[in-house]
Amino acid sequence: MEEKVILRRSFLAMREALSEETREQLSWQIERWLEKLLGEKVSPEVSLMAYWPIRGEVDVLPLMKWWLKKGGRLFLPRVRSREIEVAEVRDLGRDVVKGKYGIPEPVGEMIICVPTFILVPGVVFDERGFRIGYGGGFYDRFLSRMTESHTIGVAYRFQVLRALPHDEHDVSLDRVVCEEGWLK
Repeated sequence: MEEKVILRRSFLAMREALSEETREQLSWQIERWLEKLLGEKVSPEVSLMAYWPIRGEVDVLPLMKWWLKKGGRLFLPRVRSREIEVAEVRDLGRDVVKGKYGIPEPVGEMIICVPTFILVPGVVFDERGFRIGYGGGFYDRFLSRMTESHTIGVAYRFQVLRALPHDEHDVSLDRVVCEEGWLK
């Protein structure tokens, strides 16, 4: 547990130290890879759960706009009673408000669904798909129920290590996408 705390603190500091220009450039490159990965799959029958970027995370807002413009269904998470629930978003300006933790979240009704694709933020990832988040366990609890979804970690390359410590309740992602491409 202590090792995770040290890694979290260290990688948060590195990510938050990125200049705005570097963050924008890397996010743009990552978005291109995500568009390649998801591009042919966009349709009203295919759903994408994304996240609102905070604390220097990869900016996926342009990807969400692209997804909506192409006609895909978009969902965003919100936290209720220490659990993630999802709601559909059709307009990023109208359907999102600041939530309890200051993170923008959807205002619509909770929807019980299994998104086709889930973009997963994190502080640090490994090449096996494990991740360390902010320490609340929200995504691990949520992802453990989303066994039919394709899970995609989204990170800058420096956030991806060969291996991380993980516990039995930690959920491995299907792949991680960074500015150099995707790792399965």
